[in-house]
Amino acid sequence: MEFLDSRQPGERFQAGAFTTEEEAQRLLEALGQAGGYEELCINLVPVHARLEDWDWDR
Repeated sequence: MEFLDSRQPGERFQAGAFTTEEEAQRLLEALGQAGGYEELCINLVPVHARLEDWDWDR
């Protein structure tokens, strides 16, 4: 989950992390109902399954 700051165009800041997109989407929907959280968005980051893949960025 990232925060888009209108005071700093093009800058994104991490606001939270989830293990699945579904979890992030549920929170985003719940916050959307509360209002005032329009600047939050989901940013998908690939996770390597094996340490060797991470070391070599495969």
